Amino acid sequence: MSIDLVIGEALEAGLFTSLRRPQVAAVIAALAADEDRDYGELELDDELVTTLAKFEDIAYKVSTEEWQHGIEPAPELNFSAAATCSAMGQWALNWHAGCGNSGRGGRSRAHAFPRR
Repeated sequence: MSIDLVIGEALEAGLFTSLRRPQVAAVIAALAADEDRDYGELELDDELVTTLAKFEDIAYKVSTEEWQHGIEPAPELNFSAAATCSAMGQWALNWHAGCGNSGRGGRSRAHAFPRR
């Protein structure tokens, strides 16, 4: 599955028009991350699950078409990457708004940058 085809189909379907920035980042993370990579077990909110389901439907249609033309379909969406990206995006928005840590809880197993 070609990520650019999925994004193009999603743009054509208008899926990006109602998304907030953390949701867009989460969707891109889900599309771009390795399928087998585990970023932790953070919870996905219902709105993001619904959004990812819509993208998964489009990815399935694209993969089906590619398979019919002899192109190997790519791996599925990485929901773990989406959850981590969404949580970090929400934390960043809260921090930027002066609220500090949202207290949302949970820890990700994403790579951390070493502190200096």
